[in-house]
Amino acid sequence: MRNTIIELKSADLTLGNAAASVHVLRSIDLKIAEGEAVGIVGPSGSGKSTLMKIAAGLAEAQSGEIFRHPSATIRYLEQAPDFGAHKTVEAYAMSGLGPGDDPYRVTYLLEHLGLKGDENPANLSGGEARRAALARVLAPEPDILLLDEPMAALDRKLRESTQFELMDIQSELGTTFMVVTHDQDEAMTMADRMAVMDHGRLVQIGPPDVIYEAPVNRHVAEFVGDINILEGRVESVEGDLVSVATPLAGIVE
Repeated sequence: MRNTIIELKSADLTLGNAAASVHVLRSIDLKIAEGEAVGIVGPSGSGKSTLMKIAAGLAEAQSGEIFRHPSATIRYLEQAPDFGAHKTVEAYAMSGLGPGDDPYRVTYLLEHLGLKGDENPANLSGGEARRAALARVLAPEPDILLLDEPMAALDRKLRESTQFELMDIQSELGTTFMVVTHDQDEAMTMADRMAVMDHGRLVQIGPPDVIYEAPVNRHVAEFVGDINILEGRVESVEGDLVSVATPLAGIVE
């Protein structure tokens, strides 16, 4: 059994005041094991990025317990990278390395992601900026990698190749991934488990195929994959067998 590397217990957060408040997270329980890839999905405003920041230690919950393995190194890829005063992409990516880290990792990652090390960060497109930020957090080979919309602004071909690069890193190095995305297909490709959020609640978590085949409610069914929803009336219930009458399909069991 793999050790727990991040755990949230009853994490709760409300922003604003009594007159105008938003319940951003509602009693979140989430446990992530070493080497696991967890995809956090949900519509805009559902609390995905806030959950990520609390897991990374960049924000605090008002109540609940947060555990991070004390010896684990954590890297967080934010949505809008700040290049600061770095004059080249290589210098920016190198700034993510620590003592003893291999600088060749930066060279390899920049080449793989189609970036020139001597390029000025100010001249990068949105997609190139995301790739540079991705190289910076990947270079030190962290134990935990928290990625907030990592493939945003990438074209389809590069998005797919980057997904497989991340999956290879997780497989080869045992890196723990927590990926926030609005793209359920991306999460289903990369994640061992998916966590579906709605209005600050974690409404279902499990392997992608289980969530796709057995959604717990209509929100999950409509958000994850394509699905046909038929109106019907429950005719009978016998143990685990439920008979439903529908106008289009007759009796369905």
